[in-house]
Amino acid sequence: LALEGSCDTLYFPSAFTPDNNGRNDIFRGLGNRSVKDYELAVYDRWGERIFFTRNVLNGWNGKINGVEQSAGLYIFIASYTTSKGQKKTSKGTILLIR
Repeated sequence: LALEGSCDTLYFPSAFTPDNNGRNDIFRGLGNRSVKDYELAVYDRWGERIFFTRNVLNGWNGKINGVEQSAGLYIFIASYTTSKGQKKTSKGTILLIR
């Protein structure tokens, strides 16, 4: 059974593997993507923002300016408004696996 309101929530994986095999290559929100006011930012270990998008269909491919980044932990913050007008924020770490 789905939790009430859960169909309006995005979920963010704890790891991704940008190895171009077509599976889990991009870090982005999963679930119902019919949200508004979406923002996703990814930060490196020094707190520098290395990725940002306002398009819920876009995600981070593990590169900065075309250069593959090291395996390790990165921080993400995502905010959006559900179709019911509820503001949500998700934050945590993402493990880039090479």
